[in-house]
Amino acid sequence: QRALALRRASLPPADGRIGLSLEALGEVQRSRGAMDEARKSFEAAIPLLIGAYGTDSTEVAVARRELGGSLHIPQESRLAVELLRQAHATFVHRLGEAHVDSAVTLHMLGGALEENQQYREAEAAYRRAAVLLERSLGSRNLHLATTQDALAGLLDRMGRTAEARPLLERALATERAVLGPHAERVAESLFSYGILLGREEEHAAADKAFSEALAIFGPDRFDAGHCLRYLGLSAARQERYQDAAALLARAAETYRRTLGEDDVQRWRAVADLGWVHLRLGRMSEARRELGTAVAGIERAAGANFELVQPLEELGELQTSAGEAGAAVATLQRARALDQKLFGNVERPSVARTDLLLARALLARNAEGDAPAARRALDEGLGVLARVHPQDVLRAETLVESGRLALAGGDRGRARADLAAAVPLLQARRGAAHAETRAAQQLLAAAGG
Repeated sequence: QRALALRRASLPPADGRIGLSLEALGEVQRSRGAMDEARKSFEAAIPLLIGAYGTDSTEVAVARRELGGSLHIPQESRLAVELLRQAHATFVHRLGEAHVDSAVTLHMLGGALEENQQYREAEAAYRRAAVLLERSLGSRNLHLATTQDALAGLLDRMGRTAEARPLLERALATERAVLGPHAERVAESLFSYGILLGREEEHAAADKAFSEALAIFGPDRFDAGHCLRYLGLSAARQERYQDAAALLARAAETYRRTLGEDDVQRWRAVADLGWVHLRLGRMSEARRELGTAVAGIERAAGANFELVQPLEELGELQTSAGEAGAAVATLQRARALDQKLFGNVERPSVARTDLLLARALLARNAEGDAPAARRALDEGLGVLARVHPQDVLRAETLVESGRLALAGGDRGRARADLAAAVPLLQARRGAAHAETRAAQQLLAAAGG
């Protein structure tokens, strides 16, 4: 800020060096999480830099790249992609594809493509950037670690956790070795690692990662909301619903304070809070929170990835409230959106929706609903057998499948499903858990 003030006081208003100061200030603002301030700095810098250095200059490319990386609102993801494509083309033209600036910009383009739901293109960009960075800088550098982290997060989102985990662990080890244990970059990777561990049901390790990340970020960054939200989701998976509600309420308030009243991240936390209130039997609060959250996400971001889980949560509430017809429609929408975004069904999130949809169909009990529920359960079991056979979700789906088979008189299918579910529930939930005991009782009823 002092440098910018000095240059403005001593140089002509259109001097390119003022643009360079604005660009440098924007980078600092962005690194501190002040995205709106950073955006204003970059937008002010670009016309000055174009006038002084030309539209195809590396100076303009840097500002375009940093502006593209500062656009955090989902509706602006296409603009971010365009800015980063322009910057990448300039760097390749001026410096060559293998130059670090070209590779780093390609990695950032991958992030914008991911935000714009172009997942295959994002994966290709991340992978090419990683190859170029490792070739130029070696296997233990921060640029490569950042790209490995981003690729791992995308793979985990796509249900490819086995591919994601070693990438993320390598990235985290590099960042700790180079930056020390308290750097914000380390916190970002710890947060991603916590998500992955949570999917693997390693809850204690996930909570440790989220808590370490939260301590590094501190309370005043929007990233703190991410950590609190996932600590809340982890508590909910461990059936600590009061703890989960408190953490999710803190997450929603952190997002409101740092990102604004109508930000999609705030609405995601509110949706999760509604789901936890459903678990606590607080139906009126759950209905209000899930309804307003789904509407808020659609208003703020449209029909994108952020909407899938809230739709699942809303569908589960509708089933619990005796509104099975509405639940079927909501869950069918969630599944169709998930499949459309990723182009396939090979993810646990699809199998989870299949299970909820089957329960809604059986609750509605209209003509054809039982066969439709059987198809949904079988599709979910097929997905889980391929992508995550040890997931507790597979055990829950096997129990529902066994219950349906037993009700239809297919005792052989019921015994097979329930016999597969019981040891998985014992391993994941414990022998004394109510779900384990219920599965054992159903197995006994099926003659197993």
